[in-house]
Amino acid sequence: MTVLVRRAWPAMAFTSLALVAVIVVLLMNTGSSRRAPLTLNSLPHQQAVHGGESVRFTVAATFASGYRGEVQLRSGQLPDGISVRFSHDSLAPGSSASTDVTVSITTAVSAGTYELPVIGGSGDTITTEGLMLMVLSGRGTSPRPR
Repeated sequence: MTVLVRRAWPAMAFTSLALVAVIVVLLMNTGSSRRAPLTLNSLPHQQAVHGGESVRFTVAATFASGYRGEVQLRSGQLPDGISVRFSHDSLAPGSSASTDVTVSITTAVSAGTYELPVIGGSGDTITTEGLMLMVLSGRGTSPRPR
């Protein structure tokens, strides 16, 4: 009897390990193939500007198949002297799901790079996109991306 147990144990251990490996692979594949129900993207992603000027970004929403919620847009906390205005503050699936975002900078804003958060949400689904703004020192015409 002892001989049978010794021979059966390695086979049982191998089967258990194989089962655990299959479960881990299935869980990894399930998590990585999921697509977010909502994403935001900006064009361009980064712009340069002098104080006293404004720039325009376009923020587009991409909805997963079957997503039905209307997305409310707002800006996150902004540095003093920087303001954001949306041409549309809500986006719906099936429409032209983009909005122009005008960023205005006062002359009091220090030169540097700022990330301006745009937050989109509907119900439990919330996503963000960072608009990158490089404020240049001095005055003049800012270079525009091509």
